[in-house]
Amino acid sequence: MRLIKVDTLEMQEFFEPTIPPYAILSHRWGADHEEVSFSDITNGLTQKTGMAKLKGCCKQAKNDKIDYVWIDTCCINKESSKELDEAINSMFQWYRRAAVCYTYMSDVPEGDDIWDNSSRFYSSSWFRRGWTLQELLAPVDASFYDQEWNFIGTKADLSREIEDITGIPRKYLLGWADFYQASVAQRMSWAAKRETKRKEDIAYCLLGIFNISMSMIYGEKEKAFERLQLKILEQTTDDSILAWGWTESDTKGKSPEASDPISAGVFASSPRDFACCGHVVPHAQSSNHNSTLTVSGGYLHTSLRLKNRKNNKSYAMLNCCSEDDDSKVIAIPLHPASSANEYIRPQNQRPILVKTPSIEDPSQNIQIKIDRQVHPLPTAETSTWLHVEGYQKLELKLAETYPPLEWKRSRALLAKKDDDKSSTYTQLLRFTSDVPESHDLIVGIELNSYNSESPVRSYVMQAFRKMTLEEIEKSLEFMDPKSLEVKKTDNGVTEVAVTLTQETVPQGVVYLVSLESTNTVPTVIDKLPAIVTARLKYKFMDALRSEYLLGSTDGPGLESLTALQDRRKSVEATMREIEEEEKALADRKSLVLKDLESLTDRIAAEEAQIKRRPESYRKFKEDRVLIQSILDGGHICSPDYSRSLPPFLLAKEDIVHGPGNWFEQIIQRRLERVSETSFLWPVEVEQEMKKKDQPLLVWAAANKKTGIVEILLEKGSDIKVKDKNGCTALCVTDNKQMTEILLNHGAQLETRNLRDNTPLICAARGGWKKKVAFLLEKGADIEARNSLKNTALASAVLGGDLGVIGLLLDKGADAESKNDCGDTPLAIAAIKGRKRTTTRLLAKGTNIESRNNNQETPLALAAINGRLETTKLLLENGADINARDRDERTPLACAVMKGNVEVVELLLEEGADIEVRDVDGRSPLVLAAMNGSESIVKLLLEKDANVNSRDLKKVTALWHAASLGHEGIVKMLSNEGAKLDVQGRTQLSPLMVAQQNEHKGTVKLLKKLLKETPPRRS
Repeated sequence: MRLIKVDTLEMQEFFEPTIPPYAILSHRWGADHEEVSFSDITNGLTQKTGMAKLKGCCKQAKNDKIDYVWIDTCCINKESSKELDEAINSMFQWYRRAAVCYTYMSDVPEGDDIWDNSSRFYSSSWFRRGWTLQELLAPVDASFYDQEWNFIGTKADLSREIEDITGIPRKYLLGWADFYQASVAQRMSWAAKRETKRKEDIAYCLLGIFNISMSMIYGEKEKAFERLQLKILEQTTDDSILAWGWTESDTKGKSPEASDPISAGVFASSPRDFACCGHVVPHAQSSNHNSTLTVSGGYLHTSLRLKNRKNNKSYAMLNCCSEDDDSKVIAIPLHPASSANEYIRPQNQRPILVKTPSIEDPSQNIQIKIDRQVHPLPTAETSTWLHVEGYQKLELKLAETYPPLEWKRSRALLAKKDDDKSSTYTQLLRFTSDVPESHDLIVGIELNSYNSESPVRSYVMQAFRKMTLEEIEKSLEFMDPKSLEVKKTDNGVTEVAVTLTQETVPQGVVYLVSLESTNTVPTVIDKLPAIVTARLKYKFMDALRSEYLLGSTDGPGLESLTALQDRRKSVEATMREIEEEEKALADRKSLVLKDLESLTDRIAAEEAQIKRRPESYRKFKEDRVLIQSILDGGHICSPDYSRSLPPFLLAKEDIVHGPGNWFEQIIQRRLERVSETSFLWPVEVEQEMKKKDQPLLVWAAANKKTGIVEILLEKGSDIKVKDKNGCTALCVTDNKQMTEILLNHGAQLETRNLRDNTPLICAARGGWKKKVAFLLEKGADIEARNSLKNTALASAVLGGDLGVIGLLLDKGADAESKNDCGDTPLAIAAIKGRKRTTTRLLAKGTNIESRNNNQETPLALAAINGRLETTKLLLENGADINARDRDERTPLACAVMKGNVEVVELLLEEGADIEVRDVDGRSPLVLAAMNGSESIVKLLLEKDANVNSRDLKKVTALWHAASLGHEGIVKMLSNEGAKLDVQGRTQLSPLMVAQQNEHKGTVKLLKKLLKETPPRRS
C-alpha cells in the first residue's frame, strides 16, 4: 500500500503488518488532466489543478497529527492492470482501516447552509458518484469539508441529512447495525441513483458493499454487473436479489406495465432496477423454507412456491417483503418456456405483492432461484441507548450529562436489561451557547418501567450556567409537574423544541432526541428559570430537615427559641443567595455593556480608517509620480528633495522612455527572482497565473496588474509586443478596465495571434462577457474569423458560456455562419452536447437542418457524438430523423456505427427508419453487426429489423458478423432466423469466410448451427 507523507509529499510503500495510521480522501474526481496521477507524484509534477486538493488533504491530516494520507487518484499505478485489480478489490478495507476519512465536497461553497434541503450540500454530486457509496459506509470516522476545506461536520453530526439524501438508514450509516444485515435488494437500492464514468464501474464500486472479490475486465460493460450478481449468489441465499423492478405502489397484486424498460432475464441490468427496493427486507416466517441454489447451463435452479393467476400468469414467491407489511411477500413474474419446470422472466412485467404463503404450501423445482435467509433483526429490547441530534444546527454545544455518559458511535448506553437501576431513571443533558446573554438548556429523559403505555418521556427547561446538573436533578421533585411536560422553551436567544423518537437496533432500542428551532424569537428578557425556584425549594426543605434533626432534643412537636432562630438564619441565607444571584446578573449585564461599548469604538475606528483610504491613496500616488519624475530627470519642485541632485540620476545605459525602459527592467528583474509561489509585492506569482516567461506587458495584463500596466504604458512600453503564441496584452486580459486602458493607449482592436484569433474571439472563447460587451461597444468586428473560420459566436459556443452566446446573438452575430468544416454554431453545440446553448440558438430561429461539408445535420452530429439530451432536444424541435449525409447515412445509422446505444434506443423509439440503406446498401442491422455491438443488434431485432437484409455485395448481417468473428451476434441473428448459407457476390458462405479469417470460435458455432439447420440455397 502506497501512502503520501504529509510534510514532504513523498510517496512511500508499506506492507502488512507495518502500515502506519493514515487519513484517506473521499472526493469527486475532476477531469483526468486535472487530477494528480501516480506518475505526476513520482516525477515531481505539481502544477495540476488537483494539487490544491492533495495539499488541502495533507494540511488537514497534519492538523490532526496524522503523518500519512492515501488518495485514490495518485496512490495507485493505474497503468498496471494487476495493481488496479488488487486496489479495487482492497478499496473497501483501506477505507475501513483508515484513522479518519476526509470527505471533500468541491461543489459545496463556503458558508453553504447545509441544514437546508435546498442547499448545495444536499445537491452535491458526491452523493451521486458510485465509488463514494463504499467511501460513505466503510470508514468508522468521517469528516466532511467544503470546497475551501472548511469543516462541515462529522458523519454522526450529519447522519439525519445524509439519510434523507441517500436513503441509507442511520443505523447502518453510524454502525449501530452491520449493514451486511440489510437485504441484497436494499443495498442495491443505495446505488440506484449513483453513476460512474465507465459502465463496468457500477459493479466494481459495489464489491465492498457485498463483501465480494472479482477480477476487473474493462470492456465488458453491463456484463460486469451480471458477474457481480453471480458472485453474490455464490455467497448468499437472500433471494431479494430477484426483486428488481418492484415498486411499493404495486400493493394490490397488480402487475402494471413498466414506465421504464426493465431488462428481461434473471438478473437486473443495473442498480437502477432496484430504485424502489429501499424497504425490502427478508421475511421472518420464510426462515423455515430453505431452498437450494445451483447455477449451470445458463439457468438458476431453485425451489420456490408458485402462484398461478386467472390470466395464465405465474409468479414465484420470494422470501422477502416490504418492512412495513409482512402479510404479503414479493413475487416475480414467470412465463413457461420449453419444459414443464423451465421458466423465463418476461420483459415489462414488474414483481407484485401476494399473500404470504402457509409454511405447509409445497414448493416446486424451477429454473430460477434464491434463498438463505438473513437472520431477522432481534426485537427483544436488551439495552437502551441515547442519540442526540440537531443541536449543532442551532449552534449549541452538549456541555454536560448527568449521570455522566460514555459516547461510542455517536450513541450512549442508558441502561441494560439486567441493570440494577431503579424502575424510574432520569438522564439530564446540558446544552450551552457561545452567546454571552443566553441561558443553558436542560433536556431531561425519564425512563419509567412501571408505565407500560409511556415508558419514556422528555422535557426541556432553562437553567443558569453555575447550577450543576447534579443540583438540578435533586431539585426536579420540587418542579411544577406541568414544567416536566414542557417540550419547548428558549435560552434567551432562540426558542427550541425537543422531540423524542425511538429506533430498534440489534442490541435493543435507541432513543433519538432531536432539537429544532421553532423560529420564534423570545419576547421576555431576563426571566427567571423555573428550576431556580425549585432549587430554592429543595434547599429550603433540606434545611428544614436538618433543622428538625438538630432540634429534636427539645422533644417532638416543640419549637425552642434556638430552633426558630436557626430557621430564620436558613431563610436569611436563602435570601442572600437570591441577592447574590441578582448581583451576578447585574455584573453580567455590566460586562455585556462593556463589550458593546468596545465593539462600537472598534467599528468607529474601522470606519475612520476606510474614510482615510482615498486620501492615503492620493498621497502615495503623488509620491510615486514625483519619484518617477525625478528618475526620469524631470524638474524637482518638492521641499522633500531640496538638496542638490544631479539632473539625471540613471545610468547611461538606462532608458527613460520606450521599450526596455528602467521600469520594465525593475519589474523584469524582480519577476526573474521570485518562485512560482512567491507573494513578494508587486510581482507576486500564483500557480493559477500565466507563466513569467511572457513579455512583461503581456504578463502584467494577463495577471490583472493594472497599476504596472499603466506605468509601463506611460513609460512607452511597446503595446504591440506579442508572446510566443502571437497574443498581445489586449488578447490575454479578461478585465474590462484593463481592456479600456490598453485601447486608450493605442492597442489594435483587430490584432490577431498565430491562430488568427482577434481579441473579441479570444474573449468569446474564454467566456469574458464584460470584455466582449466592451469590445463590441468599441467597434470590434463581430464577424471576424480565425484560421478555422470560426467567428466569435462559434468560439463562444465552443467555450460554452451562455451569457456570452446570448450577448453576441443580441448584438446581431450571424447564427448561420459556417467554419471550414461547414459547421454552424448550432452544429458545434450539437457536437459538444451543449443542451442550453442549443435551446438558445433554436429560439433565435437557427436552421435546424443546416448541413456541413459531409452533409451532416446537427441531429446527425449529436447522434455521432453520443449526445443523448441534445439529440432528444433536436427531435422535440422537429429535426428530420431520417436526414441523410454524404454517404446516405441517417442519424440512426451514424449512431449505430459509433456504438452509441442510448442514442440508438431513443431514435428507434422516435420512429427512425430501421431499414434505410447507406451508399453501400447496408442497413443499420448490417452496420451494427459489422461494429460488433450486441446491445444495438438486440435493440434492432426487437424492433423487427429484417434479419436477412443484403447490402450491395448481396451478403447479410450474419455474413459480416462471421467475417469479423462476432460470435455472439452470429448466434443472436441465427436465433432470429438469419440464413446460414448466404454467399452473395463473394462466393463465400459465412462458414467459409470465418474459416478464411481464422475465427475459430465462430467456425465452431456455425458448424453446430448448420448441423441443427437443414441447408438452403441463397
